Amino acid sequence: MKPKKVAFLHLLLLISILLIVRTGFSQGRGTGTLSFEGVIERVSEDLQYIVINETKISISWSTQIIDENGNAIKADVLRQQFSVAVQVVQKRDGFLAKKIVIRKRKGV
Repeated sequence: MKPKKVAFLHLLLLISILLIVRTGFSQGRGTGTLSFEGVIERVSEDLQYIVINETKISISWSTQIIDENGNAIKADVLRQQFSVAVQVVQKRDGFLAKKIVIRKRKGV
């Protein structure tokens, strides 16, 4: 093959590889923290998730659950009708709670 043709093929191969690698890295971006506020509509029996505003939010061993004063709370305390603020990260299969703050109801 001619040197120009070989150089062109190498350049084309390099561009293709760079496009594939860049696309792979871009999937990990944009997974910042989001916040939800509302009332817990449902708590799964196995404490794996809660539902707030019709949105299923997974709970893991690393989820921090606290009251408004910053006191740690165990997950088994979570109940329907609790008013909460939740910080989540978006995962491929939904939302994962990073922090759940149990709030006092207004007027109580």
